[in-house]
Amino acid sequence: MAWLLFLAYAGGRAGSAFIDALRTPLGWEAIVAGLLVSAVHGIALVVPAFGCPRQRSTHARRVHHGLTDPA
Repeated sequence: MAWLLFLAYAGGRAGSAFIDALRTPLGWEAIVAGLLVSAVHGIALVVPAFGCPRQRSTHARRVHHGLTDPA
């Protein structure tokens, strides 16, 4: 129960600090920089999940283009 109270207190403090940051130009720059870094990290995690077409095997490429059977 004490942890829940602590988390509520910390969340309230963080929320008020965020609102205070919105009122200053430097705060906006920090928020935009944080969003930009988060977006870059998100893209860096998503792109390898799809795989690079150049990393596929030649057999997979031939099957994709219909040049050979998928067996």
